[in-house]
Amino acid sequence: MSSTFHIWRHNIPEGPYTLDQLKGLETLGKLSPRDRLSRDTGVTWLPAADILAAHTPENVERTSPSVPATSDSSEQLIWEGRPSQRAFTIQYALLGVFVFICSFIAVSSRSTPYFYFAAGASIILIAWITAKAMQVYGSSYRLTNERLILKSGLFAVAIVEIELFRVRDTSVSQTMLDKVFQIGSVSITAPDTSTPQVCIYGIRRPLEIRESIRSLSLKIRNLKNLRSLRKINCAT
Repeated sequence: MSSTFHIWRHNIPEGPYTLDQLKGLETLGKLSPRDRLSRDTGVTWLPAADILAAHTPENVERTSPSVPATSDSSEQLIWEGRPSQRAFTIQYALLGVFVFICSFIAVSSRSTPYFYFAAGASIILIAWITAKAMQVYGSSYRLTNERLILKSGLFAVAIVEIELFRVRDTSVSQTMLDKVFQIGSVSITAPDTSTPQVCIYGIRRPLEIRESIRSLSLKIRNLKNLRSLRKINCAT
C-alpha cells in the first residue's frame, strides 16, 4: 500500500494526498517547495521539496519508504497562537455597562459620598478590564511535535510544559458566542504531571487543534513504545 501525505496549512493538516497528487499540485503551482509535508500524519514535518526530491526516480531506490528523511528526534513547531480577546466579549460588555452606569452616577450625583463611590467603582472596573486585556495579550500557546507549551503573564511570566506522550484526554468547549466568533477552548488532561489538567482558552479552530494534539500524542506514544520494544529485543 502506497504512503499518503498531509500538507500543513493554516495551522491544520490537509489531506491525505498520494505522491502523484502532490506532484500534480506542484505542477499547478498549488504546492510550494517550502510547504510542510508529513507521511501518514506523522510527527515529522518536512519541506515539500525534500519529500518530492526523495521520491524522484533516481532517488526512490536509495531511500527506504519506511525510514524518514531526517531524525524524528528534532523538535519542530507545529502551531502557535494566543487567546482571542473575543473570548471575553460578554465580560467586557457587562463591565462596560457597569462603568457607564457608575460614571453616569458620578457625574449626575449631587451627593459627595455617591460621587466618590461611583467614581471609585469606575476606576476599579476600568483597571480590571485593562489588567484582563493585558493578561490575555501576554498569554501564548506553542505546539511542537513533542510538547505543548503554555505561557501566561505579561510582567510575571509563568510557563507550563506538557510532554505530548503524557496526554491522555482532550476535549473542546464552545459557547454559542464562541461558535459565532469561530473560537473555543481545548482542555488537556495529563494525569501523571504536576499540572494534570490545563486549558487553552479562546483559540481559533479549536476542533482542528484538539485533533492535532490527539494525533501527535498517539503518534509519539507509539513511537516511544516501539523504541522500548527495540531496546528489549536488543537486550535479549
